[in-house]
Amino acid sequence: MDILFNISVFLHVFAAVILVGGAFFFRIILHKYAQRAGGLSGELNATLQKRWIHLSWNLIVILTITGFFQFFQRADAWKGTAGHMIFGIKFLVFLGVIAVLTMITVSKGEKASRRPHLMMVSIGLGTIIIGLSTWLARVLV
Repeated sequence: MDILFNISVFLHVFAAVILVGGAFFFRIILHKYAQRAGGLSGELNATLQKRWIHLSWNLIVILTITGFFQFFQRADAWKGTAGHMIFGIKFLVFLGVIAVLTMITVSKGEKASRRPHLMMVSIGLGTIIIGLSTWLARVLV
C-alpha cells in the first residue's frame, strides 16, 4: 500500500504543478505576449483555450481522486493536530478553483474578456493551496 500512496502523492503534486504552472504560463507569459504582438489569431487562441480547459478539467479529476485517497490514508495521523482544519480550508479553496474554472469554461462572447482576470484568480487560489499544502505537510512531520 505504501507504493500506491507514493504514486498518489506524485500524481497529486504533478497535477497541481501543471495546473497552477500552466495557468501562470498561459496568463502571465502567453497573454502578455499576445497583447504586445497584437493578439493571437482567432483560431490559435480558440484552440489553446479549448485544450487548456480540457487539460484543466482532467487535472481537477486527478487532484480530487488522489486528494481524497491521501486524506483517508492520513486521517488518523492528523488526530490531535490542526491537519483536519487545514485540509478543510484547502478543500474549500479547491472548490473555489473549480468554480473559477467553471466560469472560465462557460464564458463566451462579451464575458470571454473576463478570462484573463479569472485566470489570475485561479493562480492566486492555487498559490494559497500550495501554501496550505506546505503547512499541512509540516503538521505530519
